[in-house]
Amino acid sequence: MVKLSFGEFNGDLWEELCQQCFKYKYSSNGYQRIPADACGDLGIEGYTRDGLVFQCYCPDEDYPPKELYEHQRDKITKDLKKLINNQDKLINDYLGNIKIRIWYFVTPFYKNKELLEHCNKKKMELRQKKLPHLAPDFDILILEATDFTIEINHIIRVDKRYKLNFSVAYEKKDMDWSKCSSKLVKNLIRKISAIVPNPTSETGLKNINRVVQIYMDYYLKGFKLLNLLQSQYLDMYEKLISIRSMYESNVEVRCSLNVSGYDNNRELFYSLIEDFGKVLKEEFNDLFETEMIEALKYQIISSWLLECPMDFR
Repeated sequence: MVKLSFGEFNGDLWEELCQQCFKYKYSSNGYQRIPADACGDLGIEGYTRDGLVFQCYCPDEDYPPKELYEHQRDKITKDLKKLINNQDKLINDYLGNIKIRIWYFVTPFYKNKELLEHCNKKKMELRQKKLPHLAPDFDILILEATDFTIEINHIIRVDKRYKLNFSVAYEKKDMDWSKCSSKLVKNLIRKISAIVPNPTSETGLKNINRVVQIYMDYYLKGFKLLNLLQSQYLDMYEKLISIRSMYESNVEVRCSLNVSGYDNNRELFYSLIEDFGKVLKEEFNDLFETEMIEALKYQIISSWLLECPMDFR
């Protein structure tokens, strides 16, 4: 299985998703799926009336670049051979007068530029054969999951099997935050000090720095998550930002009306986290995995602590 930002896939699941994407993206081109029969596929799994054909491939696992290249290269070579050997059946039963202009190799991702070189080499080989079902300018191109962001965005909304869960690389660096001169970090320290028991004791100071570290990690890692969401699924990002903005007023009012000491500050803090988590879950449970909802929740909570909507007396 290969893990992507919206689910885990094997060959069958990847082809099923691709077929949904093709139907959505190329419906105006007259996209037609070709089911694989008992004799195997014909080197394509679908085509359009204007000469685009598609072949899907999902690796069995997340191979290192060299090994992934070898699997993808061999799959391309094998399926292009089918395209040649089955030309009569393709013409008589499916394509008719349609000339194949572009053969798309559709894979979750590729990691080695040599795969492009292989595609160009095979393209020139097939052009020289002057096959009756290939256009003179026949081409071979690679499509990845990121080429279908719009289509996957649509599919996620209607097919509950798929949910977003971005994997974000983040290296934690433990620091003594009390020595940081940033105004935002000082805000965070002051607010955490208001909810940590015995904040001036040795244990209290250690606990403050530990909690500050946790929320700085939430903030920085979550910022990367937000950037990915914004760049790939803008409408979902905008919906999240709208919910955050609306809830900020609620946070400010509840914090302003709290007039008691440390215990109530902690209770208020926990209740704000819990209540906001429920809001996000109600809105995004069908779109995001729980892990991603939690990461977004704590990124926003940490931003409120750093930037002031969430404050404690």
